[in-house]
Amino acid sequence: MSVQSSRATIAKAVQDLNNFWLVTRGSWDDVVAEEFEKKYLEPIAMDFKPASSAMDAIGAVISQMQRDCSE
Repeated sequence: MSVQSSRATIAKAVQDLNNFWLVTRGSWDDVVAEEFEKKYLEPIAMDFKPASSAMDAIGAVISQMQRDCSE
C-alpha cells in the first residue's frame, strides 16, 4: 500500500467517523456527549491535518528515492 493510498484511507475513516458522530449527536445531546466530542473527536480532527501533510512529504521523498534508484 502506498503512502498516498494510506493517507486516503485515513482521510475516509476520519470523514466516516465525523458523519457517524453527526448522526449519533442527533440523539445524544448532553454534557457527556460534549465531553466525548472534545476529548476524543476534536483531537482526531486536529491531528489529521499535520499527519496528512507529513504523509504527503514522506510520499514525495519516497517517490524521489524511487526515481533516483531507477536511473
